[in-house]
Amino acid sequence: MPVRPGGSKSDLYAKTTALLGGIWNADEIGRIKRRLESLRSTMGNALLSCLWENSRRTNRFEHEFDGQMQAVIDLLKKIDDQTLSAPTTGISGDSSSASAQATESTAEDLAINLSRVSQVETLVARDSHSSSERIMRVLKSLVRAGQSVSLSTIANEVVQTLNGNSVPATRVYEDILSVLWDEEWKPDDDSFSSAFADNSDDATTSLSAFNVLGGSKIVSAVVTMDLPFPAFRAREEAVAETFASTYSWVFNREARVVDGKPLWSSFPAWLEQRSGAPIYWVTGKPGSGKSTMMKFIQGHSAVVQHLGKWGDLPLVVAAYYAWNPGFSLQKSFEGLKRTILFQVLTRHPQLIPKLAPRRWALFQLMRRASKCPQWATMEIEESFSALLSEAGKSIRLALFIDGLDEFDVAPVKVLEMVDAIARKGGDGIKLCVASRPWTEFDDAYRDTAPALHMHLLTMEDITAYVGKKFDGCRAVTEIRHIYPDRARQLEEGVVRKASGIFIWVTLVVGALVESATEGSSIAELEAMLDALPEDIRVLYDAIWARILPRTRRDGAAMIQLVLAARKPLSIVEMWRASEIRAGTQPVAMANTPGDEWVGSAVRRRLASQTRGILDLTSETYVGSRIDFTHRTAHDWSVQPEVIQGMRALLGPEFDPALILLKVTAAKMMFRQGTNSWLGPSSLGELWKTMEDTMWYASNVRDDDATDTAALVKTLDAFDDSAQQWDVAFSNKHWLNWLGWDTWSGTYRQNPTLTFFGLAVQFSVLPYIRAKALANPRLLVYKSHKHEFSVPILECAIFGYRRLNPESWTYPESLRIPPERRLKTVRFLFSKGVRQQWVAGGMQVSKSLREVRRLRVAIQEETAKADNPELEAYFNDVLNCLDQFDIKSAMSHLSLKVRSAFVKSG
Repeated sequence: MPVRPGGSKSDLYAKTTALLGGIWNADEIGRIKRRLESLRSTMGNALLSCLWENSRRTNRFEHEFDGQMQAVIDLLKKIDDQTLSAPTTGISGDSSSASAQATESTAEDLAINLSRVSQVETLVARDSHSSSERIMRVLKSLVRAGQSVSLSTIANEVVQTLNGNSVPATRVYEDILSVLWDEEWKPDDDSFSSAFADNSDDATTSLSAFNVLGGSKIVSAVVTMDLPFPAFRAREEAVAETFASTYSWVFNREARVVDGKPLWSSFPAWLEQRSGAPIYWVTGKPGSGKSTMMKFIQGHSAVVQHLGKWGDLPLVVAAYYAWNPGFSLQKSFEGLKRTILFQVLTRHPQLIPKLAPRRWALFQLMRRASKCPQWATMEIEESFSALLSEAGKSIRLALFIDGLDEFDVAPVKVLEMVDAIARKGGDGIKLCVASRPWTEFDDAYRDTAPALHMHLLTMEDITAYVGKKFDGCRAVTEIRHIYPDRARQLEEGVVRKASGIFIWVTLVVGALVESATEGSSIAELEAMLDALPEDIRVLYDAIWARILPRTRRDGAAMIQLVLAARKPLSIVEMWRASEIRAGTQPVAMANTPGDEWVGSAVRRRLASQTRGILDLTSETYVGSRIDFTHRTAHDWSVQPEVIQGMRALLGPEFDPALILLKVTAAKMMFRQGTNSWLGPSSLGELWKTMEDTMWYASNVRDDDATDTAALVKTLDAFDDSAQQWDVAFSNKHWLNWLGWDTWSGTYRQNPTLTFFGLAVQFSVLPYIRAKALANPRLLVYKSHKHEFSVPILECAIFGYRRLNPESWTYPESLRIPPERRLKTVRFLFSKGVRQQWVAGGMQVSKSLREVRRLRVAIQEETAKADNPELEAYFNDVLNCLDQFDIKSAMSHLSLKVRSAFVKSG
């Protein structure tokens, strides 16, 4: 049924459907449509399989596959164009001889094109059943059907099939990943396909190439999906902007001069210079405002203006704020590289082909921005090195790194890292770094880098800050009018005693303003200032002692909650935690008020209960977090004597992990009176909520029966609520909708996972004991209808990390201490759990095979252990396995001997 000239196959389909509507009913037409869709999918699978098998015969088969894919797609569309323009005898007539000749001509054209791409003639001559011949057969059949079937649709179907979940597509995808993510793979100058042939060598990519993949925003989002880590913006967001308005002097071209010497090196001159020192050093005593200055500089429009005079290449700016009290990636080189790569690839997607060539090649082969493996250390190093290589060639790179003293390595290693970055970037890179004036940094930068010493330059800024704060206090204004000279001397005393330490000023001025508001006299304020110590840590002691006893206990609870949290707590999370401590149940507070009202309440509590030790990370409530005001505040709070004093205040019944567990689990509760959900809005958010919940559960103490009962109740409620999260979960446990069916561990393919098994993975021992006591069958390995459950013993030994795909990046914040995992393993052994069934539940020969396999797996993990503590853990597990299996074998042998005596008797 050929198509008229000027018509389309969709027109033909519509007319045909209309005609059939008078003969068949809607159900019959629907069945035909479904059969046609199935046939089209089968065609796509057939073509994909043939193309891939044929490509695998060559050395660089990813290029061969790409070429053949593009040839087929182009040719099918060409056939469509020819059949659309071919003459016809009407909608129901036969095709003309001209149309038939066009079809045969196109078939020949197909053979010529495919021969050029893959040299199929040679292959066909050698093997009459080769995949190349199958490609010919499939495509010639499509050519003959081309007058009534949209071959452009078939071409699109091949691309959709390639990105689908069919067996051929999965095999092709896995093979492509194995090639592209091989450590030896290197990008070359060959273009993968004509659609991307306009890539230039100057690290820029045309908009059309991104449009083929779905747009630059989609491409950059897919590429950078796994680069960020929990709280990767937390430190930058937490840096106060309190004094930023007073820092504009840093952009003065001429620095202030005292005794004939400039007080700092000109920052604008350094930004503009085309050669010279690549590093500018911002330094100062703890609390002098280094991080605030770095944040002010980085976000100021003048930086870009001055850097514009540095050169003509495109400018790329990125920043990293190290934070020692935070998680591993907040204070490590990998965290720095992840953060910088995320910023660069998000803001400048045209750099993706150069900085992430493996992912760009994958997208080209898949013809769209496709799912990628998670970023591994090897690829992060490769991409960061590529970024530095582009500096001076295609881009100018300006990096701002705050807190060189915050990294969790020796200062000499940090200096080596900064030096390596500077050397590789050459004249195409500038590094503005900040640190305390430790000896190592001072020795390295005093004579080689332009510098700014914050504590020597901030007297005017501190004076302005104190005046502004006092101006805003009515009580201080009254004192100024009554005692103008003494009030002025009080202000001058604060500035003089601060010695350039901004954080000291913040705490002291806050205390003075509060005391004045409560009605203190000028004499009392003077005495208070005299009594406050200049040493910052002693100052925290003094401030803590001044908090009223009844509110100090609440302040201690807030500080302990912040220390115990996986990541900085949101305003609502801290509010819920406080309400739970007060006896309010999570369900009763499911209808959380707006952030503004909650934020106002939490800010008031922080001010009265911690006196500036904790604060919000932002002036606005939306998105704000609770964190320590400064590194010095954190360092004070973790001193053994301070922790001991807080625990004495709170009493033995206080467990921050249990409170945070309840807060997190409450996200799954229903809103009161509605059927909407308070918590996660996607499977990804549900997964993160699950991780938070189980991590807090694993940290609940194991020595209190009341806590254990609350733990069991909370986790069971969470499991029940999660099961109701989506109606699709009705036929399978909710955990197995979160990616466990794509699990690719060593032991079982597509296992199911129970909530009890998840608790074992996270070593939630109080929950495990309680549930196993109530239902011993939970310890039994289940296998039915060709469906495996994840073995409990493997869950315990290998934990959450092992039972995820190998490409999954294990968050540092989810690590369970080895000693806790070992306690869980020993408990399971003591209850008779073996590999894979409970002892006695399988034949001895099969049991021994499973034990041997498990032993090999443990030895493999031991060899991969990345620290001595983990290696010692796996060795302890092997010792346990030896000990309990000897006992089990002896017991089994004894039973056999007794049975033999009974039979012989």
